[in-house]
This record gives sequence, structure tokens and C-alpha cells, in this order.
Amino acid sequence: METHPIHQLFYVSRAVGLQDAASIHDILHAARRNNARSDVTGCLLFSGLYFAQVLEGDRDVVCATLARIVKDDRHAEVRVLLERDVGLREYEQWSMGYMHDLTLEDDVRGTILSRGQSIEGLSKLMARMRTDAVVGAL
Repeated sequence: METHPIHQLFYVSRAVGLQDAASIHDILHAARRNNARSDVTGCLLFSGLYFAQVLEGDRDVVCATLARIVKDDRHAEVRVLLERDVGLREYEQWSMGYMHDLTLEDDVRGTILSRGQSIEGLSKLMARMRTDAVVGAL
């Protein structure tokens, strides 16, 4: 059981260049290795054009992870949509779960383009990332 608040961060970004299955596999392999070492959990969604990711763990580690993502040339227009401390991890079973679901394209695009995204809308998207049967595949 966690003894301190867990920092949770949810961001979206636009994918730059062609991100094929091999590229996504490389991203996941590195994320899972690094996250396991630094006790970060979460889930990555790739819709074909956009990334959406939840990261959770120690605040400094999560923020350092996001700083690396912002500098990564595979991402553009990185927008942090939700950042908060939570009592318990919501994605504890994955050092980095994964979901590729084109049906979420409109949700992710709407999240990136919307300046007034509601917490309820973000929560629904995050919940779909948490419970989908394909999470963790690849």
C-alpha cells in the first residue's frame, strides 16, 4: 500500500511522422523497462494520429518522465490535461499498459482541440484506458 500521495498526470499529444507497430513496440519496451525501475505505472493510448497517456508515481519522477516526452521528436503539441495527487494508483497492474483503438480517435482529437474539456470527459477517457480488454497487448 502506498504511504504517500501518488502523482497522476494525463497528457495528449499529436504523433509526428509514421508510427508503425515497430515504433510503438520500441516506445513500449523502453517505457516498461524505465517505469519498472522508477515505480511509474500507467497506460498509453495510440489512436493512429494521437497519443494519450496516464503516468502515475512519485511527483518528481512523473514530471521528469513528462519532460523527456516533451523533448521526444515523435510528439508534438503535448498538452497536460489533468495533474493531481491521488491516494491509490489506478493503473497499478501495468508498468505501461497499451491500447490501440481507432474508435477513440474522435475522443482524443476532441480532447486536444477542446480548450474547455470537462473533468468528466477526461475521466471517461481515462476509465476506458483502464478497463479495455486490449490494454497491455503488444
